[in-house]
Amino acid sequence: LVPNEGSFPPERLFGERLPMAEIYKYLCSGPLCRYAEDLVTSIKVLSANREIKMKLGRKINFQKLKICYLKQIHSYIVTPVDPEIARALQEAVSYFEQHYNIKAREVKMPWLMDAPRCVINAVLNSVPDLAGMLTGGKGVDFNLKIDFLKSFFGKSTLSFSTLAILNFAHFPLIYRESRNSHYENKVEKIINEFNSLLDEDTVLLMPTMPFSAPYHREGILLVFNSIYTGISNILGLPSTSCPMGFNKNGLPIGIQIVGSKNNDPLTLACAVELEKAFGGWKAPGDEF
Repeated sequence: LVPNEGSFPPERLFGERLPMAEIYKYLCSGPLCRYAEDLVTSIKVLSANREIKMKLGRKINFQKLKICYLKQIHSYIVTPVDPEIARALQEAVSYFEQHYNIKAREVKMPWLMDAPRCVINAVLNSVPDLAGMLTGGKGVDFNLKIDFLKSFFGKSTLSFSTLAILNFAHFPLIYRESRNSHYENKVEKIINEFNSLLDEDTVLLMPTMPFSAPYHREGILLVFNSIYTGISNILGLPSTSCPMGFNKNGLPIGIQIVGSKNNDPLTLACAVELEKAFGGWKAPGDEF
């Protein structure tokens, strides 16, 4: 929806020597706004898709809206959803049901069990020089394993997160080039499942992440949870993240609204509705 050409560092560093056409399919950008209604204006300005721009801001008949919701992605490498986020999701579903007299449908999506590996496979396949990309084109002329150990004592050349990715990205349990076709076929099946689920009047409500903000550097240990947002990027589907207040520790939590391909106007309209109902973005500490 919003073009990234010219803004991603590896393209600037490597030029034509590093083909970036594939990675651009997954590095999808979207504006970040305090008020949901401003997202419509922002996308009108930023979007290169004329068809979507013409649809933005159109009036939505919410009584025709079909709601599906996914409580969590069941996978042995994904963290269970925090109860407070699960409750926020249920509150959003209940709002649409009660306010517009519609019946939401829960979906399980067992075929997302291995989706984290599908996302990792797609991303790594699109980056032919991972070390070059993560080191600003300098490459690696030192022992990655030793430098990774040094990172625990603050003595490494690279950051902990960068070293973790470089050391484990091609670990057999995470990525195998020989399994490329297997995961590509799985992605095609997931695309077909989403296409059969979502139409012009249907949205999928699900957690944005299964937890609130992690501690500094903790995120790399929870990288597989990025499947919650990564799956929309891989499938090319619009997704709008909606704040739903704070948890008991004062950290913001939220859900996302996923729509069918090029159906951004519907996800944005639903986000505006949830903002009216739950207050949208609030300054940290407002409720404490």
